[in-house]
Amino acid sequence: MRSSSKTWNRGIATGVVGVLLLVLLAACAPATAPTATPTKAAPAVSPSAAPKVEATKPAAQPASTPAAVAPKPTGAPIKIGYLTPLTGPVGPNGFLESAAIALAEEDIAKAGNINGNPIQLIRYDSPFDPKQAVTLMRKLALEDKAFAILGPYSSGEMDVAAPLANELQIATIGMKTSKPGFSEAYRPWEFRVTITDDLFTPAIIAAFKKAHPTVKKVVLVGDTKESVTEAMFKEVFPKFLKEAGYEIVGQIPYDSGTTDFSAIVTKIKSMNPEGIAFTATPKGNPPGFAKELVAQQVKLPVMASHHFVPGNLVFQVGKEVEGWIAATYYDWTIPDPKVQDLVKRWQVKADADSNIPKPAQLTHEANSYDVVIMLADILRKANITAETPLQDARTKIRDGFAKLGPYTGLSGTTKGMQPNGDALFVPIPVIAKNGRWEVYK
Repeated sequence: MRSSSKTWNRGIATGVVGVLLLVLLAACAPATAPTATPTKAAPAVSPSAAPKVEATKPAAQPASTPAAVAPKPTGAPIKIGYLTPLTGPVGPNGFLESAAIALAEEDIAKAGNINGNPIQLIRYDSPFDPKQAVTLMRKLALEDKAFAILGPYSSGEMDVAAPLANELQIATIGMKTSKPGFSEAYRPWEFRVTITDDLFTPAIIAAFKKAHPTVKKVVLVGDTKESVTEAMFKEVFPKFLKEAGYEIVGQIPYDSGTTDFSAIVTKIKSMNPEGIAFTATPKGNPPGFAKELVAQQVKLPVMASHHFVPGNLVFQVGKEVEGWIAATYYDWTIPDPKVQDLVKRWQVKADADSNIPKPAQLTHEANSYDVVIMLADILRKANITAETPLQDARTKIRDGFAKLGPYTGLSGTTKGMQPNGDALFVPIPVIAKNGRWEVYK
C-alpha cells in the first residue's frame, strides 16, 4: 500500500492555475477553501524522540468519524522493515498485530506523515523460524534498503537475528520479545520496547496470590524447546516463585509439538501440588494441556505466562482455562477516549480480516501501535526524509531510540530507554473468565 504523489509538471501547472484564481478572486468576495481529500497512508510508523520526548497521540474519535486530513505527502516513501508471523502456529498473532500497526499508519497520515513523506512498511512473514528471520533481516537491510526494522516477533528469532543488527548497522526494535537480559548483549543497534518476562512474572504471581491466598505448593510445567519459555521454565518462574514464598514440588518439562499430555498430568497428580505454574507459546499447545487437566479431573488453579494470551486460544478452550491467571500489555477497560477509540477501530479491522480467527480480542497488540508511533516521532524530530542518506538515517534512528525519554502511549508509560536497550511498559494481569480474557483487578 503506497501513497501516490503528483508529477512535478502537474504540480507546476496546478500552481499556475492557483495563482491566476487568487488574482481573480481578490477583486471578489472571499471564496471558501476547498475541502482536503483524505489520504490513505502507506505502511506505517510513528514515534517518540530523542533528548526530550513527548508522546504523539492520535485524535480521540469514533472509528466511523472522519478526522481532519493533513496535506497529501509529496515525497517518496520512507521504508521500514517489519517481520511478523503470518503462517505457522503463531500466524494469526501476526495478523492481529498488523491490524494495530495499520491503525498507527492511519494516524501518522492524519498527523501529516513524516516530513513530507509517507511511510512504507515492508512486511515479511517470519513464522517463528530463526533461520527465516536471519534471511529476512539481510534482505531488508541490503536489498530493500530499509531505514529500520520492527521485529522479529519471538525471542527465539531475535536470539539469532539481533547480532545482525550490529553487523548490518540498522536499528532493530523488538516489540514482543520478552526474554530477560536480552538487549544488553546487542548494543548499540538492537532495542526493545516491550514488557520483559522478569516484569510480567511478578505481576502474574501477585495476581495469583491475591486470587488464591492459601496456595503454597506449586508444580512448574513448561515447553523447554522454545527459547523464551525455556528461560521461563528454568530461570524466571523458579526465581520469582521462590521469592514470593512458594514451594516448587516438581518441574515437568516437555517439547513443542506435544499432543498427548496424559503422562504429564498423571505426574502432576502424583506430586500433590496446590497450584500449577505453566509456560508455553501457542507452539506448546496450551489447549491440549488444559483439556487433559479437565479430562483427568485436576481442578487446580493455574498461573500462566503471557506467551499465549494474544490470539484466540482462550476462546477455543474457554471452560478448560476458566480462572487461569496471566498478563498482557494493555488495559482495554480504561475509559480514556483514545484507548476506547483504539479498541473500537482495532475490532473493526480484526473482524474484517479473514486471516484472523474469530472471535478476536485486543491484548498484546496495542504495544505495537505505540512502537510505530514512537518511531514516526523519532523520524520527524531527526528531520529524516526518504532522501536522507541510508546510513545517516539509520544512525539517527539508532540515536533517537537510545535517547528515548519517558513515553506515555495507549498501552501505558515507559521510563524511557535504559542503558541496556530496553524501554519497558507495565504489565496488566488478566484472568480467563466466561471464555475470554478480563483485566484482573
